[in-house]
Amino acid sequence: ATENIATKFIGEKAVREVIKFEENREWEAQISFDKNSGYDVFSVNKKNKSQYRCIEVKGKIGETLNSINLYIKLKQKLGEDKRNYYIYMVQNIDKRKPKIKIISPNIIFKYLKIKRIFILEPKYYRKHLVEK
Repeated sequence: ATENIATKFIGEKAVREVIKFEENREWEAQISFDKNSGYDVFSVNKKNKSQYRCIEVKGKIGETLNSINLYIKLKQKLGEDKRNYYIYMVQNIDKRKPKIKIISPNIIFKYLKIKRIFILEPKYYRKHLVEK
């Protein structure tokens, strides 16, 4: 449970940093409350409303680059919006001034690989744990 709280805190702080970053470059950013959208923040250029970004936010402590996990049906969910899909990596989230690194859609969709993994969720195994 502590890990989930920490992960949630990191994610929320990263989203706040991204919104502040977008507002500083004169874009209007807001949290995407649609959990099925495939991104965390929607941002529109205040001077040119036809320019927008669908931003997936990844927050992390430190600067080590790890694989980025995305939903398997991301391209399908985004449709035409995939041209405006960006990943903002917020590094050093535990520091006073985190760094934001941006990955553009042409890089994301050029190098995106599908790796199938198996996941065993706690809700299924929790009541079957054997203590030794």
